[in-house]
Amino acid sequence: MKYEVGDFEHHRFDVYYGGPIGDWRASIGGFYRMNDGIRDPGYTFNQGGQFRVSIGRDLPGGGKIDFNFKRIDDNVGFYLGIPLTLTARESPRACPVSILTTNTLNGPETTHSAFPVRTVKYNFDLPVGTGTKLSQFTLKFEQDVGDGWKIENGTR
Repeated sequence: MKYEVGDFEHHRFDVYYGGPIGDWRASIGGFYRMNDGIRDPGYTFNQGGQFRVSIGRDLPGGGKIDFNFKRIDDNVGFYLGIPLTLTARESPRACPVSILTTNTLNGPETTHSAFPVRTVKYNFDLPVGTGTKLSQFTLKFEQDVGDGWKIENGTR
């Protein structure tokens, strides 16, 4: 087990356990993390984690079989564009450095925005950020068949 704490209200908890179960090997583990991001928008900016379980065994004659399941449920914040200003010659330039390194356009005021998409309005929910929800199964098989040859098959 590991617990991590850091700047920007960063918290992460990892857990992993594995070992033999008779002739089989097995493991289970994952992590969960959350933080406000490098520029605090006023809400939890990054939040989510991953869970994984696997089981496998060696087969007679130099083969093996492995199965694992992975679940990801994670949201990563989406920073809005950096504000620019125009010089006297109408050339774009970055705003003062203090604004760029400490502020963000993300915040409670910009949480929800409605964008017209064809005939409907899409409600953009900024705190959701970019999300991943994935359930993945993997099965791998390999077997030596002699003279340097082997059969391998995998599916996901």
